[in-house]
Amino acid sequence: MSTVYTRLWAISSLYGVTGLAMPIFNTPATGLLQEKVEGDFLGEFPVYLE
Repeated sequence: MSTVYTRLWAISSLYGVTGLAMPIFNTPATGLLQEKVEGDFLGEFPVYLE
């Protein structure tokens, strides 16, 4: 039964680290993307539907 709890803690820790790391990497990527996109297209998601 001990190995079940060990695996549970390992998986929970991995989820926690992933959950904290994603915003750290996504924020600069979003900033770089917004610098490259023209101002007319910022905030426009369904542009291709027009």
